[in-house]
Amino acid sequence: MDMSKKTGGNPLPNTGNNRLYRALLIGPILLIIGLAMFVLNCKKTQNQSA
Repeated sequence: MDMSKKTGGNPLPNTGNNRLYRALLIGPILLIIGLAMFVLNCKKTQNQSA
């Protein structure tokens, strides 16, 4: 955000790479969180049925 202001509002050529890098980071994180929630839900259902 601050970098774009220094360049006079013009987007830097690295913005596309940063977005791709964030997507590569956020993707696996969301998958891990989803799997964690799924496992927790499975454990809860098993405890209730037991």
